[in-house]
Amino acid sequence: MLRAAQILSGLIAVFVGGVAIFYLVNPAGAGTANGMNPETVFGITNMRTLAAPLLMMSLMAAIGTVKQNWVFLLPSALYFIFTAIIRIFGIFLDGADPSTTRGLVLAIVLFVVAEVALQIFRKAERQSEKD
Repeated sequence: MLRAAQILSGLIAVFVGGVAIFYLVNPAGAGTANGMNPETVFGITNMRTLAAPLLMMSLMAAIGTVKQNWVFLLPSALYFIFTAIIRIFGIFLDGADPSTTRGLVLAIVLFVVAEVALQIFRKAERQSEKD
């Protein structure tokens, strides 16, 4: 089970890191994929800035993968659940746009993956404390 948690954690690290690189290299494309149109230099810079939390989460998930420690997955799990909650809030206030619902599904899936890995790491940690 511990190997499965490492694989899940590693997948989060690679996926989120890839998204962060996409935001850095192609901020206009990232904006379009999210239903935004960053037309000015300021808008492009802001899209690139969104890579910062994603790079942090990717790094934390990678460390968690190596150290087999649930604490390093906590930022990702929290980010994904808050993203889902805020998207649901947005759907109620603004309506359901396809980019919003796609993002909601992705956030929920990523939260579940992070939470499963996190729980496996926690269980392994508790088990090792008993031994």
